[in-house]
Amino acid sequence: MSLITTRTARPARCIALAAMLAAALATPGCGYRDLGQQRTESAAAWGEIAQLYRARSGPAGGAIAAVRASPGVDPQVVEDARGALARADTLAAVPELIGDPRAVDAFRKAQGELTGALFRLVVAAQAVPALRDDAAVGALRQSLTQAEERLAAARVRYQRAAAAYNATAAAFPSAVTARLLGFGPVPSQL
Repeated sequence: MSLITTRTARPARCIALAAMLAAALATPGCGYRDLGQQRTESAAAWGEIAQLYRARSGPAGGAIAAVRASPGVDPQVVEDARGALARADTLAAVPELIGDPRAVDAFRKAQGELTGALFRLVVAAQAVPALRDDAAVGALRQSLTQAEERLAAARVRYQRAAAAYNATAAAFPSAVTARLLGFGPVPSQL
């Protein structure tokens, strides 16, 4: 192929691709509206989960400080909880996170470690008579119980929204629109 033919073929391909994109988006059944709406719904459900995790972190800091100041609790339990809280807080739960499966896995792992460390902290604090009635430890215990219930319900809502979005993004003709516009799949398990 000559140099002239190659130079004229590139603009023609770009024009053809742009025409196909415009035709696909102009087609009533292209799925663009559904993809956008369902992606927004899955991002909102993810935002609810992120908010619940952030709300749980508040009482955790106070309880860690109260337990650290009191003798009778294994310092390793306190250090594990403090470290897990610090790691979980470094992973921001922003809506863009659901577009990166590795980031979602890291977030999920950090939150799981934090949950386990906080429950161990509460159990250790309950074994110390001086901490049984501590307000910060009580607030953390109550927060953990409520947060786990709310998180379970929020995860179900997210999983439904993510499954609906992923199904739309994989079905024809929406799959063509999704691929052309960069609507990638989102993780369905949190």
